[in-house]
Amino acid sequence: MAVGATGRAPTISFTAAGRRSQDIAEALNKERIGIGYGDFFARRCIEALGLTPEDGVVRVGIAHYNDDGDNDRLLAALDRLLSARQSSCARSCRRSGALVLAAGRSPASPPYR
Repeated sequence: MAVGATGRAPTISFTAAGRRSQDIAEALNKERIGIGYGDFFARRCIEALGLTPEDGVVRVGIAHYNDDGDNDRLLAALDRLLSARQSSCARSCRRSGALVLAAGRSPASPPYR
């Protein structure tokens, strides 16, 4: 995993329709995938998005010690978890070594071409 030019590792925050962020984080933690949930000190932003600060968003941090196997395990776990209740699944798109999560999008569809 390459760290960006600024020396920062990518962080992805998301919510899933009909699912509590806490439930997603706890389910993935049980699979030994360390992610968190909450407002992450951005309470006003979370509230402006219409979310509750207590549940907030799910946050995934990809660090220099994560490899493609870790990313694949995360995506597979998200796919199992989210597809259990809804038809749109997490999909991966690798472009220039970057990992993109896109709910219900095909990696071949725009803007990933």
